[in-house]
Amino acid sequence: MSSTPAPPAAGLQRWLALASIGLVMAAAALLLGIGRWWGDAAPPPAAASAADDLAGALDRALGRKDLLHAGLAIRPLSDTRPTGGGVLADGVCDALGTRLARLGGLRLVPCQATRAAVATRLDDRQLARLLNVRWVLGGSVEVRSADRLRVRLALRDADLVRPDWQLDEELTLADLQALPERVAAAAGPLLGRAVAGPAAVRIADVAYADLLRARELARRPGIEDRLTALRLVEQVLAAEPQHLPAQVLHWQMRSALVGNVGPPGERETAEQMHATRAALQQESLVLAQRLIAADPGDLRAQALLMNHDVKNRRWVEAFDRMDALLREGATLPGLLRLAARLHLHAGYVKRTQELALAAARLNALDAEALEVLAYAHGARGDDAALRELVALARQIGHGGIGWAAAVEAGRRRDLATLASELAGWVGQGGRWPADWVPAYAQALATPPGSPQRTAVLDLLDSHDGGTRQHFAHYLFEKAVLGGVPHSLRAVQHHAALPPAAWLQYLWWPEMAAVRAQPGFADAMADLGLPALWARRGPPDGCRLLGERLTCP
Repeated sequence: MSSTPAPPAAGLQRWLALASIGLVMAAAALLLGIGRWWGDAAPPPAAASAADDLAGALDRALGRKDLLHAGLAIRPLSDTRPTGGGVLADGVCDALGTRLARLGGLRLVPCQATRAAVATRLDDRQLARLLNVRWVLGGSVEVRSADRLRVRLALRDADLVRPDWQLDEELTLADLQALPERVAAAAGPLLGRAVAGPAAVRIADVAYADLLRARELARRPGIEDRLTALRLVEQVLAAEPQHLPAQVLHWQMRSALVGNVGPPGERETAEQMHATRAALQQESLVLAQRLIAADPGDLRAQALLMNHDVKNRRWVEAFDRMDALLREGATLPGLLRLAARLHLHAGYVKRTQELALAAARLNALDAEALEVLAYAHGARGDDAALRELVALARQIGHGGIGWAAAVEAGRRRDLATLASELAGWVGQGGRWPADWVPAYAQALATPPGSPQRTAVLDLLDSHDGGTRQHFAHYLFEKAVLGGVPHSLRAVQHHAALPPAAWLQYLWWPEMAAVRAQPGFADAMADLGLPALWARRGPPDGCRLLGERLTCP
């Protein structure tokens, strides 16, 4: 399991992307032309049937049947150039959402969620049924020349034929920068919402186009796409060094790429990773202060400060800050998902499940929310729900949930599936070795304490320092092999470092023998968690004796 700063850090990186949640709408297109760009043709019968089946499965898994029918979903803007590509159109969609996310209290499903393959061929009614929303928004971007493009947008009630608002205009890149403000001013009154906060700062047209492309590429799972996004945003900052959105994206990308920035085969050492993360933490504090100075109500700043609290073991302050964030953004699925991750880090598994479920109900195409919900069920030993949620996440396009699938397969003693799932998860991006996985799966077929298990424990310990650091010294896999002392040493090693993603794996049943060791409580004390537990209660399944944690 990667120890790259994931929730709160990687969770934050994804949550920062909820600025792209929004809606797009304006006026002035002829109804006659809507069919060519609004994309509301009837879906093929098979697609409609599959969507109905998926909607029913989501209703059952998430308990959505009796929830109120409300909210708005944004369709990705299509790119009508002959060569396609879509990056600029996606960037426009996300830029609009960045501003429209400030429509307070409105339940929104962003365009990056509705890019899922399962949603792209559905008409508005089918999409609204899948997401349990009322409004649907979509349109297109057509590049006419190097600096001109045609934008068509429309918003309507999914049960009606005629859009409530449309736009069909030829714009320059300079006009494009002003589009979010135009849309926000128009959308707010129609939906009964006010847009808060200052207007975005204008930058050079070329830099703005690069920023749009970088935002989209940053959301793609491939490392090369993310490296390209990093280079693009560095170009933006070279031209506009004070541009805060570019500074935020630059920090996000560098945080997400720790351990993955060098050429394939030239992995960073553990020491280099530590140094990079320490520098990023200091930068996050400065960045948060800049965001607050520009807009005291910017939730991204508070999330950055919460992340800084966690990294400095100030868990009580981090949870208090999260409570305040939730009071301001209770309808933002990305924020609820981040809160779920934070609770899972601290061992509050039941609360994790509640928060992740709320996030998934708000946006059932948020595959990561389904992942966190699956983790919560897995940590509680609910294998049927774990299996169901993994399948649902994959059905809507989640390609990175192989670890949970491997754990579920291992519990069924399906070692062939375990090996396949784990190898795919470990080897994502082609930068980390997965050649140990077959021996690991084979060793699980032997009795505890067997020579085969001992050999795999030694094999994992023989990996280079950067690899072992990236996978948190394989603390979970070692525990599954019965190597409790090996796993405990990994926990103790990482407890001396800033908190990171590996914490969420401590609370699964497979780690019970490790949690029962006296050294586990010492490691948790090194992390500063007892102060939080003393105030909010111990992690699920454990108890506090004074400040001493015991997990029978």
